[in-house]
Amino acid sequence: DAKFHGSTLSAWDDAIGNSRLRGVVSTYVSNWPDMKTENIGLLIHGCPGVGKTYAAFALANEIMDRHQAVVIAVSSIGLLARIRETFNRQDKEAEIDIIRSLENASLLVLDDLGAEQKTDWATAMLYQIIDSRYRGGKPMIVTTNLPLEQLQNKLTGSDDVSRTYDRLIEMCQPVKVSGQSHRATVAKEKREQLVELLKGELT
Repeated sequence: DAKFHGSTLSAWDDAIGNSRLRGVVSTYVSNWPDMKTENIGLLIHGCPGVGKTYAAFALANEIMDRHQAVVIAVSSIGLLARIRETFNRQDKEAEIDIIRSLENASLLVLDDLGAEQKTDWATAMLYQIIDSRYRGGKPMIVTTNLPLEQLQNKLTGSDDVSRTYDRLIEMCQPVKVSGQSHRATVAKEKREQLVELLKGELT
């Protein structure tokens, strides 16, 4: 979305994502031809507010700019909502059009996986998306706030078979990100600014 159009390595702020994460993104981008050929992706996981989303979108922007690759970057909730919208359309974008575009992209960035509501439909749709990338030998970058065990449970269907997670973990190298939430820091700064403004109004 528009917020992350400017996400780049040159604009990286270590207060948003630590230098180790930046190094991972930089190395991946530099080695993109090999990553693409070998179908190697990243599963970036950790607590909210530690720079996972910024890193994923910076990676997407850098690969588009440097390698002229076709990249789709979207949140899991937003993607599933867009697919659902097609159910009531007769002459516009169809579900198969979205699925095909996800299959054909050189790189798919799926942000905040696991935040979506768990339903049989959502679980099946995510399997279809991830399986199509797996069978096509095309890499993914995935971010999640969930610990990996919880993500596995979230992606497991009613038959208790973790086929979606198994494919994901085979394609995507886990990268754990730790640190203090930059959102908490920003919220604190805004509260302090508000207090100063209110002082001016009250005096």
